[in-house]
Amino acid sequence: MKQETNTQNNSDEKRSHEQTGSLPPSQTPIDEPRKDTDFYKVNLSDFLKTIEPLANQKTKICYWIIRKMNQDNYLHATFRQIATETNASYGTVAETMKQLQKNNFICKINSGRYIVNPDIVFQGAPEKCTEIQGAYQDALKAGKMTSDEKQLREYQKQIDKLKKQAISLKKKIDIINSDNHRTQ
Repeated sequence: MKQETNTQNNSDEKRSHEQTGSLPPSQTPIDEPRKDTDFYKVNLSDFLKTIEPLANQKTKICYWIIRKMNQDNYLHATFRQIATETNASYGTVAETMKQLQKNNFICKINSGRYIVNPDIVFQGAPEKCTEIQGAYQDALKAGKMTSDEKQLREYQKQIDKLKKQAISLKKKIDIINSDNHRTQ
């Protein structure tokens, strides 16, 4: 009778774990595997000094961004400043920054202010990374809205231009009609 009670309890416990998705105590892993499998500890300044002679201008701009971002992953810099400090042309900086945004390495907040993706580059305590990830996601959402607003403004400009063309054409038609009316 005692064994049947244990079997019944084990069955109830198994059903409970299946419903919640949790593991029974006997199956709970003691050491969970590390999720940062592509994580390496690198002394950034030494690493960059070592490989910088091998890098092209665009790569040097990336290194510069990593060195210049603050502890919250923000970068405050204009294209001119980046060009001056990296000895790159303004065009190369503009092209690189555009590509880094497209590749989700940085997100533009406003003119001269960016946030670096903390899933790619982060410095500091792991607890702070979650906070910065939230800030990065917020910046992406705001940037998307800004992008949509820019597109809407562009459409509005096109509509305004078409309206002006329509008014001009209407005036020409009116002139032609009035001339035709006089000649008849």
